[in-house]
Amino acid sequence: MLSWSGILITSIFFESYQVALFSIAARLSLISTIALEAVNLVVAPLFSDAFKTTRINELRKISLVSVKFLLIASTPILIIFLIFANEILLLFGAEYTEASNLLRILAVGQFFNVITGSVGFLLIMTDCEEKVKKVNVICTILTIIVSVIFAKVFGLYGVAVGCALGLTCQNIFLVIMVKQQLGFNTINIFEKITK
Repeated sequence: MLSWSGILITSIFFESYQVALFSIAARLSLISTIALEAVNLVVAPLFSDAFKTTRINELRKISLVSVKFLLIASTPILIIFLIFANEILLLFGAEYTEASNLLRILAVGQFFNVITGSVGFLLIMTDCEEKVKKVNVICTILTIIVSVIFAKVFGLYGVAVGCALGLTCQNIFLVIMVKQQLGFNTINIFEKITK
């Protein structure tokens, strides 16, 4: 619901061409999450195995290595979206270039989602799925409320900012939860990884 909230809100408050603009920007911004999806498939069973055998240091190491990889993989995509948003959207038609700033806003939100790492899977694989569910429900509700309010004040840009903020808040809460539950910070990329 969180990922679809922006499109649903725009379909309620805006005309169909504006929904199309928001939709293309939202879908394109998801390109930066391809690396995260791939990493999730690899690290989820590793998280589970390390937690099951109480190897918390290994759990931390897997998490930090994956976050470093995600930062390296997603930064060029963000830079491309920020610099070449117009050119990318031009591939879909000249009228879609109106969505260039929407793409930039949503891409920044997705970038933050990616660089926090596999925090959702990390918590789910370490017996914290109920807490993850609560965070997801709360952040989805907050995203919808903020996006609706921002839509009325700032138009499509308000919805984009609301969605980006919602995704960012969700990941901040999950990073804090990892620190509370497992004792390490997943976004501390400068931490030395020891064996």
